[in-house]
Amino acid sequence: MPRPRMPRADLDPAVRFDWDESAPTNSSACMPGKYVGTFQCMYIPDAMNPDLFSVLVKGPIELHLERSADGEFLEIRDGMLFGVAEEVFGFTAKLQGRLDCASLQLQAMAQDGVYGFGDPAVFPIGTFAGTLGGTLDGATGMMTGDWQLGVDMGGTCNGPWMASFTP
Repeated sequence: MPRPRMPRADLDPAVRFDWDESAPTNSSACMPGKYVGTFQCMYIPDAMNPDLFSVLVKGPIELHLERSADGEFLEIRDGMLFGVAEEVFGFTAKLQGRLDCASLQLQAMAQDGVYGFGDPAVFPIGTFAGTLGGTLDGATGMMTGDWQLGVDMGGTCNGPWMASFTP
């Protein structure tokens, strides 16, 4: 018959830990899968003269989120941004980042962005990059947030985006 385990005599019984030992409260709301939606932003080429000239830019956004190895995050896989400005200029970028399942906050980057006439792969003009942040509503499965994009020739394009979980 095995002997019962006894605590070691040299351990201090007064030691306490300052963190909870529970799963994140929002983990059931943090669903991996496809999130689809739209974005828009106002491209302003000259921040010093924003009323001089601006262009509305809009398009679809698609995020494929997969659970990280430890389950604490959902990571963007194959995220893409496509858009059109003035029905003439097209652009595309890769999206990389992650959703923190404990806070339901998304932090991501638009990388390798290219814009041009029509299809930017055929008639490229320049490049852009930027960030996006957002919050997941666990009850509705909808993420909302804001873009901050910067263009290589100067200018910014800031605005809202939204994407919904698509089972």
